[in-house]
Amino acid sequence: ALHDSGNRVPDPACHPGTRKAALEQLRSWSVENGPTSPILWFNGSAGMRKSAIAQMFAGQSRALGRLGASFFFKRGDPKRGSWHGLFPTIAYQLAT
Repeated sequence: ALHDSGNRVPDPACHPGTRKAALEQLRSWSVENGPTSPILWFNGSAGMRKSAIAQMFAGQSRALGRLGASFFFKRGDPKRGSWHGLFPTIAYQLAT
């Protein structure tokens, strides 16, 4: 689903004031690296709120006009739990 999709209710988020270091790392990467590092591998153990952090970052990036497209998988969801919706969703976002 898109980062701002209605399918993501409730909206995954972090508690206010938390995960600042991770969000700053993502912001810094997106602003400072340019085309030399087009992909950042954001990983960690289960339950570390990676998806919430990534979705918060996607929302911030969209607000700044810096997000081309996003897709968030959801285990067990027939449309969002498979790669089948990934490419059409990304293509749609890039085209509109």
